[in-house]
Amino acid sequence: MQITDVSLKWESLVSDTNWQKGDLLASLDHFNGESFARAVGGTTPDQLSRLRDVAIRFPAEVRNQFANLRWSHFLAALNWPDADEWLQSAANANLTVAQMRMRRFEKLG
Repeated sequence: MQITDVSLKWESLVSDTNWQKGDLLASLDHFNGESFARAVGGTTPDQLSRLRDVAIRFPAEVRNQFANLRWSHFLAALNWPDADEWLQSAANANLTVAQMRMRRFEKLG
């Protein structure tokens, strides 16, 4: 998929969700955050990289296991080696992102 095609699809997304944007970015053959940020406007390369990284780290089959969690839960757990454990805990206890982070910090220090 070419960046111009993706840029047009990006603009046509009906739902403005981070998951859809991340999945779209993850589908690119060659991702360049700077050129894509210029093409779509209103975002930064860092924001685009976060969207893409979260979508790649937590594909649909993983995130669907935690349907009651927000995208920000997954962003918080992006670099945690024990992310699945904490996402499950957050889903079970209906934790906010801040509560999930705090419980992990309290357990691991």
